[in-house]
Amino acid sequence: MTIQGWKEAMRKDGQLKGLELIKETNGQLVKKVVQDVLLGLKKNYTQLPDNLVRLDDHVKAMKELLNVDYNGIRVVGIHGIGGLDVRENSKGQNGIVDLQTHLLRTIRKKEVGRINNVDEGIKQIEDAVGSRIIVTTRNKGLLNTMEATSQIENLHDVNGNYEPHLMQSIHSLELFCKYAFTRDSPPEDYVRLAQKVVSSAGGLPLVLVSLGSSLFGKKDIALWEEKLRNLKEKLLERLRISFDALDYGQRQIFLDIACFFIGKDYMNSFYFWEACGFYPRDGLISLVLRSMIKIEDDNKLRMHD
Repeated sequence: MTIQGWKEAMRKDGQLKGLELIKETNGQLVKKVVQDVLLGLKKNYTQLPDNLVRLDDHVKAMKELLNVDYNGIRVVGIHGIGGLDVRENSKGQNGIVDLQTHLLRTIRKKEVGRINNVDEGIKQIEDAVGSRIIVTTRNKGLLNTMEATSQIENLHDVNGNYEPHLMQSIHSLELFCKYAFTRDSPPEDYVRLAQKVVSSAGGLPLVLVSLGSSLFGKKDIALWEEKLRNLKEKLLERLRISFDALDYGQRQIFLDIACFFIGKDYMNSFYFWEACGFYPRDGLISLVLRSMIKIEDDNKLRMHD
């Protein structure tokens, strides 16, 4: 750098305004400067989408299970059908790093700097709340096994399990429309088609987001119908994976429920299955643990559409 260059740099430096030390101590001021610099270096932080619908209940439930004010170890399980759980989101472009960013924003209630990799995210979460282990699965039985194993092997206990509920139709429609039309409700000409999409998605957020994004800007009705057929095929493929893992009796019980017993009291079906040589108690427990069916408080059988 030339002498003139140095003079110009010093002139600009003299015009810079600094921070005034009034109420803060030297240490507090230094910490603030370091934080501002780090945020400046990481200004390309991950932005979460604005098109989120009805997350408050899930966030509240997870914060209670994670006990964010406790600076120790917490182990929490999340179980549910595909399209609801955290593992699905971890397959995205930034995957686990995006989930870490979301968690930190929720804990700190403010924007966070860019997380460059998973290890950095783990360190920031540990600094914020201690160690948190979140296990996600479609099979609740795995969480039960893990809990039993932790007791036998004297490992850390599982502190709680959470099952995210399916979205209600009105909220499913809102989520889909945010991605398909960038608004909360469908245009008049697309009301019927949008309702068919919501019905086919069955309250699965990731299905609604994926389909809404793929249909954004598309006005061809035939294309919409084609996407709907493709959606149903993909959902059947996903269900087939879980179905193939069942034994013969469990498969027959599942098919009977799908065809005849949705909304019926499960006790009324017991005698039928026993007469067929099946084991209804074991079968129903397996299906519930795999999140393939639900038994409501009134003993009625429910299943994803």
